[in-house]
Amino acid sequence: MRILLINPESNDKRNNCEAMGLEYIGAAILNEGVNVTIIDLSHGNDIKDIYETIFLDDISVVGIIVNSSSFLNALYLAHINKEIAPGVKVGFGGHLATFGYNDMLKGNFQIDFACIGEGEDTWAAISSMLIKEGRVNWDLVPNIVYRNTPGQIIPTQRTRFDPNKLPIPYRYLDSKNIVYSIVTTRGCAFECSFCGLNVDKRHRWKCRKIKNVADELRILV
Repeated sequence: MRILLINPESNDKRNNCEAMGLEYIGAAILNEGVNVTIIDLSHGNDIKDIYETIFLDDISVVGIIVNSSSFLNALYLAHINKEIAPGVKVGFGGHLATFGYNDMLKGNFQIDFACIGEGEDTWAAISSMLIKEGRVNWDLVPNIVYRNTPGQIIPTQRTRFDPNKLPIPYRYLDSKNIVYSIVTTRGCAFECSFCGLNVDKRHRWKCRKIKNVADELRILV
């Protein structure tokens, strides 16, 4: 039993940072007792790694992080996953999925669900169900919008995430060329009219406790 997380290749070649969102989600999955593989097409992996992982490992669910510069690449990767393993659910996450899930799901049937907002509680719930029941009851997974069997798009319960519950991230990259990061806050304190965060007030500014941040910094140094 394993969950596959994918960071697509971005058209923005300036990005040299680790995919922090996937690292925190990867840690949340591992904490529930499910194995996780992260394939990062922006940092050394290629399409062959996706084929090999799906063929050789017992993949239960696939998650793909997506933004505006990687959306078309992400759709292609979702299509590949469905070709290899049609029964494996594929979910998109990130800002684009949070604010554009309706259009994203309507016309792209290779996407089964979209994560809304922070994904740690979502993937922890998916992992817990896989361990306890061997399957996922999507109605009970928080913070998603999913497509059911008749093709209806169904929202689930929304929850508020406490950033102080962030696990120590599962850092999958080991390279001197990578810029390592740490998350000290989530959301934003401002209300810029051009920013999508204002669509949903659940994404207001939230900070981590100093000790919480310091413990993670000690691991990095």
